[in-house]
Amino acid sequence: MRPVTEADLTTVLAMNNAAVPAVNALEADDLAWFADVAHTFLVADEPSWPVGRVRLVGFLIGLEGPGLAYGSINYGWFCERYDRFLYVDRVVVD
Repeated sequence: MRPVTEADLTTVLAMNNAAVPAVNALEADDLAWFADVAHTFLVADEPSWPVGRVRLVGFLIGLEGPGLAYGSINYGWFCERYDRFLYVDRVVVD
């Protein structure tokens, strides 16, 4: 796993939206927001697919809280109960 890069975002968006309804759908602007504010945004890649290429096979987004203007009911639940936390918003594996 490694930190996400801007070059990964198109593939991450496609992976996310292919995983609906397990996760909610995102628009490109939503994903850019996550990339900007996430405490942890990692991608997993599979090297040598084919040789010399890399294929993304998953990602994880974690948000530090409280304090973000994020409308998730689940994130809000943690904000109401904890002074500090790391919220795993989504994990997608292809």
